[in-house]
Amino acid sequence: AASPVFAMNILSKIDAQRDLIHQYSLPILPFLLMAVISTIADGKCGLWYWLWNLRKPQIDKAENMSTIMGDRLPKFIIIWSCIGFLALAKYGYFWSIYLDYLDTWQAAREAVALVDTKGGVFTTSEITPHLTHRQFIKLIVEEDKLPTNEALDEYNYVLVNVRHPGWKSSQEYSTKLVDKLKVNSEFQLSYERDDVYLFENRNGATRKSKVKSNL
Repeated sequence: AASPVFAMNILSKIDAQRDLIHQYSLPILPFLLMAVISTIADGKCGLWYWLWNLRKPQIDKAENMSTIMGDRLPKFIIIWSCIGFLALAKYGYFWSIYLDYLDTWQAAREAVALVDTKGGVFTTSEITPHLTHRQFIKLIVEEDKLPTNEALDEYNYVLVNVRHPGWKSSQEYSTKLVDKLKVNSEFQLSYERDDVYLFENRNGATRKSKVKSNL
């Protein structure tokens, strides 16, 4: 079942799809977890089981595997979990990037709660995952020019975090976008707190029926 995703990652031209840092291999993870759970439940823990039988083939296998798994498997899992964490974790992020957004966290939550689940949204990369349960959503990406009023009319909501503009955007660009929306008669500022702004289209989006996702 994991073969299609695995093959797609191998054939992709994007190197990020072939490493363990990015999210592209996550669809494979549930199948691997089920395989591990099934193996442990059967008392045949892969390489561990093979090494034990190689060492003591004359002893009753089922009885001794049950004993060794009960005594040592939890420690084995913990050790490998620690090794995986130490190998892949980005330690500096825990007191830098992961904490940067805490100052606007509450404001962003309140703004997201005001968004209609069916409305199209134009927002930042950090907020997008919380609003993907809809037909139309697009990232705010810095360009040479701000979106035209006609382009903005495609959205029911525009949600901007000026303090933390997210991936491929900047505070300067986000500030200009907010200023443009404030003078746009089609949009109404419905929420503002801690540099988080939520604008709502007064007349509704002009493109409600078209299914689109630009992530």
